[in-house]
Amino acid sequence: PRILDVLEGCLRLAERLPLPDRDVLLHRDFYPDQVLVEGTRLWIVDLDLAAVGDPALDAGNFLAHLVELSLRTTGDARALSP
Repeated sequence: PRILDVLEGCLRLAERLPLPDRDVLLHRDFYPDQVLVEGTRLWIVDLDLAAVGDPALDAGNFLAHLVELSLRTTGDARALSP
């Protein structure tokens, strides 16, 4: 029953989200290990799942991976927030 309450809350929030103006190229598996840094250049790798869609998908996936990494390495979900 508690997880259904969470689901219902998520659905209510999702209904209020604006739809994107247009679809964009997505990575679809975007997380910190997919970004290589070389000085001031950033390289995005592993594009085997690339597709067109809502840009929030990549942003949300990246942020979720950062929270998970933070929990796993520090025990604090907000430790990597800065």
